[in-house]
Amino acid sequence: MQLPAQTQPGPGAILEALSAAVLLIDAEDTVRQANASAEQVLQTSRQGLLNHRLDSIVPSDSPLHALVRQVRGSSASVADHGLPLETQRVSIPAISIQISPVLDGNGRADGWVVLSISPHTIAQRVDQQLLHRHPSQ
Repeated sequence: MQLPAQTQPGPGAILEALSAAVLLIDAEDTVRQANASAEQVLQTSRQGLLNHRLDSIVPSDSPLHALVRQVRGSSASVADHGLPLETQRVSIPAISIQISPVLDGNGRADGWVVLSISPHTIAQRVDQQLLHRHPSQ
């Protein structure tokens, strides 16, 4: 007896299932893809994210932009934790962010990057505050 072939979820379904906000940014800093979590975290509809420049969503003085430039300059992923995220719609005291270059079929970075943003929970913020108050010796 032959079992029916199971269809695997595609990349779009996987992207939508992630709890982290994910944005795909092209070489001109325009948002080309965003998942449902990005809508929630940034409190902006997909229509308000897609085809808009990143600096129209996140102010240009945000550390996020420096990290994007760093990734483009080095073609290597970066991560940072505990950064604030301030936009016109949202103020999050601490996020974790990971930014990675998107490589073309030949393994070259062409300026596209993917951003993953996770707001810290209250428990994570308390842990971070305790760590700063009582550093290891």
